[in-house]
Order: sequence, then C-alpha cells, then structure tokens
Amino acid sequence: MIKTLIDPIIRRPDGIQVAALVFKRTAKGIKVLIVTSRRSKRWIIPKGWPIKGKSLADTAGTEAWEEAGFTNPLAPPLEIGTFRYEKQLTSGVPIPITVHIFALETDQLAKKFPEKGQRKRKWVTPKRAKALLKNDDISSALETLLKSQK
Repeated sequence: MIKTLIDPIIRRPDGIQVAALVFKRTAKGIKVLIVTSRRSKRWIIPKGWPIKGKSLADTAGTEAWEEAGFTNPLAPPLEIGTFRYEKQLTSGVPIPITVHIFALETDQLAKKFPEKGQRKRKWVTPKRAKALLKNDDISSALETLLKSQK
C-alpha cells in the first residue's frame, strides 16, 4: 500500500531510446541485420539515445550506421513497435527506458563504419533473429515488419 502511494512521487519518468531493425530483401525472403553488443557480445539490434536536433527515426538511422554500417536507405524509416527495459546508470540507479523500434530497409552495408572493430554483424532470417535476440517485443516488431512487406 505504501509503495503504491509513494511510487508515483519518486518514480523517474521513462527515458527514451531508439532502435533500428535493419532489413533487406533477398530471393529467399527478408533478412534482418543483427549486431553484437560491445560488452557482453550478445546479439542485439542497434540502439541508442535520441540525438538533439534529429527525429527519433533519423537517430535510428544514425545508430544503425555507427553500430552496423547501415547505408543506402531504400524507404523512409517506419516505426514498428516499442519495448521497455530498466537500464542501470553508471551511478547504479535503474531508470525505466521505452525504446522505439524503426524498420530501415537497405540493400548494402558500408565496409567501414565507426564501431566496426567493436562489434560483429550478420544477416539472418527473421526466425533466426527471433531466436538470437530473445526479446518478445522485438519479435512482435519483426512480425509487424513482415506483415507490412506483404
């Protein structure tokens, strides 16, 4: 009961981040680009904080460029979902984050990009992406993407 009363007073507002679900069309269907995180090396999609002066969609493109070499967008970014998580700040304080996911289509990647030596990247089928990313909300966004491309 006390937590219910106090939580709205001391709870921090959600932070916002953006993520890029980069995809390409192939003869065998859609492929999704995944990258490794810098620290744990687990498979993720590019994600980051909003950039002042840029829209969330443009920021998603910037994150995809920096982390994965995304280039040559073939269509405007399309917001396809959100997910929430708690991020531990360097101070140790957790902050709730809402991540807006944007689909970005391309047919090529740059060979050189800012975080090239820090991450691995690979194209995978949507089914494989779901298994490697292990995030139900990203899986739902991927399903939204697939439905929008039919």
